[in-house]
Amino acid sequence: MIDLPHKHEAFLQDQLPHGWRLALDLSRDLVRRSEFLPWSDRARLLDDFVWQQARKMLSNEEITAVVNRLNHSHGGSYAVLEYATTCGAILTSVILQLKEAADLHSPHQAMAYLLSRDVEHQQVGTRWVRAYGVDALQGAMSTLPGFAFLFLTAYANDSAESFMARDAFFAALLGV
Repeated sequence: MIDLPHKHEAFLQDQLPHGWRLALDLSRDLVRRSEFLPWSDRARLLDDFVWQQARKMLSNEEITAVVNRLNHSHGGSYAVLEYATTCGAILTSVILQLKEAADLHSPHQAMAYLLSRDVEHQQVGTRWVRAYGVDALQGAMSTLPGFAFLFLTAYANDSAESFMARDAFFAALLGV
């Protein structure tokens, strides 16, 4: 009998062929630590994880380049791409493992879905933003520097999302 991998495991194998086992362990740990928390607390836990990963995987210069939307954030740095891919894949795996209904109830949950590398998750997050507006999303993001930074890697152009994420990143770091 062939043992087929779970959807989250297959997803990680596809997204991170050389690092999927470590990513699987990290995502399982995040699920274990967050499964009984409300989304506001889950978001803080996941935010800490993605911000720690940024500081671990990227140099100060690369972080500064992403925040200032310089060449590193426009595909000029393999490390930034690797960071965005790894964190996005792990976040997607966490969402898949939580197996929750796709009706979102908070900006924190919408943010996680928007940062997922799964198109269906992104569409659900986008529908939430259309229904509730970008102000709620920005308000939540303003307390989560890791999510704001991950948004900056996802929206590396001069889009409204990029400016929102940059403002939220500085607000989160400054505690305003």
